[in-house]
Amino acid sequence: MFRICNKINLPASTICIEDNKTFVALQDLVAERISVLVLHPTGNKIVKVASLSGSKCFLLNSVNGKMFIGIDNKLLLRDNGGCWKTVLCTMHPSNFFWHMAVSSDGTIFVQEYGEPPTGIYRSVDGKEWKLVITSSQLDGQARHFHSIAYDQFRNMLIVTLGDRNLLKIAISSDDGKNWTPLYKGAWQALPIEVMKDRIVFGMDVGFAGGGLMVYFPNEDRFEISHLKWRKPQVNSMQMVSLRYLNNRTWVAALGTPQAIIASSNLREWGILFLEGFDKRFCFSMDFAEAADSVTFVTGKSVFSIQKRDIVRYVNSCEHPIREHRALFEKFMGLGYGFRVGRISMSDIMYKCLTKLRVHRKNYP
Repeated sequence: MFRICNKINLPASTICIEDNKTFVALQDLVAERISVLVLHPTGNKIVKVASLSGSKCFLLNSVNGKMFIGIDNKLLLRDNGGCWKTVLCTMHPSNFFWHMAVSSDGTIFVQEYGEPPTGIYRSVDGKEWKLVITSSQLDGQARHFHSIAYDQFRNMLIVTLGDRNLLKIAISSDDGKNWTPLYKGAWQALPIEVMKDRIVFGMDVGFAGGGLMVYFPNEDRFEISHLKWRKPQVNSMQMVSLRYLNNRTWVAALGTPQAIIASSNLREWGILFLEGFDKRFCFSMDFAEAADSVTFVTGKSVFSIQKRDIVRYVNSCEHPIREHRALFEKFMGLGYGFRVGRISMSDIMYKCLTKLRVHRKNYP
């Protein structure tokens, strides 16, 4: 495991970078307060910039010079005077806002998570919001949206959603007015990383060990890569964040188990940091990329790593997480469509005979 640089014992649950300043938000469940802090790059100075009422916070984002924070079931916007104002509430009081995306013209989208139905909301100025679509409208069996991203190369909005439904990924080319299914099947995704020639989705599947879904838009096809952590405590890996750094290194955060992992090729992964093996999903695994470093939060601590050190580590470390054939997971996946009543048994048998082979991939 990598030796962590500049680790701070702060129970931060989310992070963002604005004007080269690193902001983190801390949850205090007992006091029901959310603290927003600014961290000095060396980790020697911490400044509190806000203390807000609430107990749950998983969204902190800076968009077009505006900073947003999701607290409990509310979305708050910071004005020019530093005051925070509620601009949006979720449909269900126990839900919360989790991810944001920005289109090429500056339109802002935010994703709701929790009990169905959950929504995608749209705003031009960050103050006035309009519901665009609900998870139930896309798939009546879907419980909620998982994440949202904007593809600036193809000018389209991308959402992932679950659970126990067939439609897992959908796209929109008109700011959410109309939607097209991109992937239907067993493999469920959460994080989305958009690239010029492909879109990479991190798996969030309870019955699979973990993996990636890579979509090639020019060919309109998916490649599925299953990963396995060769450790007895780990039966399933659920990815919560994924990023292709500007130094051509992949970094991901796992919600279960709680770990930060890195790779140069998506097939072999080293462990940068291991928080624990709690089987409960941790929403607080997050990170933000700066010019020369990456800063992570785990819900228990904050730490930063230089990008050059990540490259050295990935190229020299053992790789306990590797791509594998996953024959059992594939068989379970083929039966998924039958269980939800959308695929016939004959289709499943045909796929079992023709698609249980893993092709080696040449990812970056």
